[in-house]
Amino acid sequence: MTRKPQMRIVGAREARDSWRTTLERVAAGEQLILLRNASPAAVMVPPTFYVAAVDKLREPPLASRTSVGMAAARTNWSATLDLVETDGKFVQLLRSNVEVAHLLPVPWYSQALEKLGGPQLKV
Repeated sequence: MTRKPQMRIVGAREARDSWRTTLERVAAGEQLILLRNASPAAVMVPPTFYVAAVDKLREPPLASRTSVGMAAARTNWSATLDLVETDGKFVQLLRSNVEVAHLLPVPWYSQALEKLGGPQLKV
C-alpha cells in the first residue's frame, strides 16, 4: 500500500528559523505549505513530487524557473519567497548543484494535487 505524502502548514519565518528541520522534513517527503501573514505564499516540495507533477502537468516555462543555492535562499528568504509568491517563479533549491527541494506557486501546486489525485487545496 502506498502512503500519501504528508502536508504540513508552516509559517515562512518558522521554516527559515528551523532551516535544518525544514529540509529534513522535505527530504522525508513532506510537502510544506509556507504561510506569510496567515496566507499561503509558496509550497516547498521534494524533487520527486515536482517530477511527478510535471509528468501530469506541463513543465513550467523556462522563463518562470530559477535555481537558488540553499545558503542564499536562507540568507535572502524573504526575497526568495517573493520570487514565488509575487513573481510566480518556480524555484529549485540546490546544495552543491544537487536539487534538494522546489518552491512552487500555490495555484500550480493545487493543480498538481488535483492531477495526482491528492487532497484539494482551496486557494
